[in-house]
Amino acid sequence: MNSLLTFLNTDFGVVLAGAAFAALGLFTWQKQDWLFKERYQRSQIILDRQLDIMSNVNRDAGKLIALAASISAPILKASVPDDQTYNSIRAYNEFQSHWFGIYEAYKTSVVFYFPMEIVESFDSVIAAMEALDVSLTDVMTPDGAEKSYNACLSARTELKIWNSKIAGLLKK
Repeated sequence: MNSLLTFLNTDFGVVLAGAAFAALGLFTWQKQDWLFKERYQRSQIILDRQLDIMSNVNRDAGKLIALAASISAPILKASVPDDQTYNSIRAYNEFQSHWFGIYEAYKTSVVFYFPMEIVESFDSVIAAMEALDVSLTDVMTPDGAEKSYNACLSARTELKIWNSKIAGLLKK
């Protein structure tokens, strides 16, 4: 023990002890810096994924709503050529199969990346989209076109509510 104290009292011992303390401090600082960067990157990745999910859902649901409106709105306004209506129906049916094939994947992502309040609001969006699809069964009649148009407005409203809840979450 005496020889250790004698060594530490020499110039070289003081430099060596100082270097050891500096290395320990540097290691501690680097570890804290790495942990901070890791937390920041993880939260940034989650935010990017949340925005990506929101963007994809809005794009797909918005397109489906617009296609449904393109069927009912002209029928409400005036008589439309049958081929125009059938083209609109065909476009809706093609995209509708895409939507109903992918919304479960969206729902899984929403459940994973968002809190329960957002998930419940997304369930309302899905219910409104399903009601919109059902409302198109009688779209060729004026009453059916009116119901379909109202279902479009309802689905759009549910999508806006979902977006506003996400915006509120992201502002926190």
